[in-house]
Amino acid sequence: MRLYLFGARHHSAFHRAERDLSFLGYTVISAAATGFGETHAETKNWPDCLKQEIGKLLTCDAIATIPGWKWSRFADLLRTLANELELEIRTVDEWRTRYDS
Repeated sequence: MRLYLFGARHHSAFHRAERDLSFLGYTVISAAATGFGETHAETKNWPDCLKQEIGKLLTCDAIATIPGWKWSRFADLLRTLANELELEIRTVDEWRTRYDS
């Protein structure tokens, strides 16, 4: 299963979540890999950032979130896209628990 990893810009949290989910067998597509977030948006055109991230999201089966994701500029759009595309949104901890089940 391909998971789009999204959350607040805390690189250590992204890297830890990506490592843990990959270890469990998930293929992780991380928003942090391209530096997506407020800093990234300031250095690139916001529509270009969205196009890039939406393109990555469309290759995924579901979304894994890390704390703080709801405060991101992209959060509302991400939630809407997930609902329309019928993509499940769970926290990283919920994906870990699901794997253990």
